[in-house]
Amino acid sequence: MIRLLTSPEEKILEAAKAVFVKKGFEAATMSDIAKEAGISRTALNYYYRTKDNLFEAIFGQLVQRFLPRLEQVADTPLPFLEKIEMITTQYINLLMESPLLPMFIVSEVNRDAEHLFEVVKKLKENDYTIFKIVTQINDEMEKGLLRKMPLIDIVTTFIGVTVFPVLARNLINILFMEGSDEKFFAYFKERKALVVEVMKGLLEPR
Repeated sequence: MIRLLTSPEEKILEAAKAVFVKKGFEAATMSDIAKEAGISRTALNYYYRTKDNLFEAIFGQLVQRFLPRLEQVADTPLPFLEKIEMITTQYINLLMESPLLPMFIVSEVNRDAEHLFEVVKKLKENDYTIFKIVTQINDEMEKGLLRKMPLIDIVTTFIGVTVFPVLARNLINILFMEGSDEKFFAYFKERKALVVEVMKGLLEPR
């Protein structure tokens, strides 16, 4: 289920995501974000002085939550096929904690991909974790332990089967969940088994 917010900073970042998704980065104002967070503009300025600070903090939050979990997976001495369930679990947990993240990222990719890229470049200190996973995938492809394919196909397939339900949550709720977020998140948590099956089916050698 959605994680409870425990600090003013977290509440502000969730409010900023909601406003950025609704209005876009350029149209959103600090006053909009303060109102969404239920605090004064002065209080908002105490924590974050500019929209750019907020934008970078949102991605910093994403990195802080996900990459340490991913690092544990990368360092586990298992074949990649056996790591798929671990990665899927961590990714689905992240999406359940921050369901606005995918819509926020998609809206920014469509609005100004270059701005998004510049922000992401500032968070590259954890690149080595990604490098270790990519290296393992390439090594196992060469050894015939994984099906050979472009990395982009692996990444986009994984993101598609995990993220699309979150992006389409409102429609899925109406069509299948009787309008219940609780039922949606219960379904989404169970979806992990399907994601793992799809990814293993994609990567198992033929």
